[in-house]
Amino acid sequence: MTDMIADRLMTVREVQTRTGWSRATIYRQMNAGNFPKSLRLSPGSVRWEKREIEDWITKRSAPAAPSACAI
Repeated sequence: MTDMIADRLMTVREVQTRTGWSRATIYRQMNAGNFPKSLRLSPGSVRWEKREIEDWITKRSAPAAPSACAI
């Protein structure tokens, strides 16, 4: 069961690799409400849900909907 949980959670280094952001940027964006919140597993251990990170990346990379233009 621990392996299943580990497959669903990401460390800060894994999040850095997926986003290309520094640790400081991850926390700054998280505190600003622009990035998924981390889960505190213990006083010295935080993780992010992999699904939330992947969904966040997908939403950011999705093309914007075309706007209606009056001709």
